Amino acid sequence: MNNVGNAYSKLGEFQNALDYHGKSLLARVREFGETHPDYAMSLMHLGNIYMQTNRHSDAQIHYDQALEILLNFANEQPGKLVSCYNNLGAFYLSLDKFRKALEYLGRALPILKK
Repeated sequence: MNNVGNAYSKLGEFQNALDYHGKSLLARVREFGETHPDYAMSLMHLGNIYMQTNRHSDAQIHYDQALEILLNFANEQPGKLVSCYNNLGAFYLSLDKFRKALEYLGRALPILKK
């Protein structure tokens, strides 16, 4: 369902994108619970849509929730943690908070070097 949401996002149909990403989030809660990395990825997808639609506080809430989950899986799922750091970096760049953006982007680098 995330791919359908991503397709709608690319078309600029953000409400449809939110609907499909929301359905994906609910499916992942049922399947994995709210502490699983795949649930965190759905949170990030929703955060991306909120960022694209200038709903910055909603985006930040979803990104922060995803980060909190993914930090618990840093060794098992480093790629997902890197994605979260990159999304947070892009989020803060979009708000012209460059130091905060660099902070998160910089956290991704040591993981990528491993």
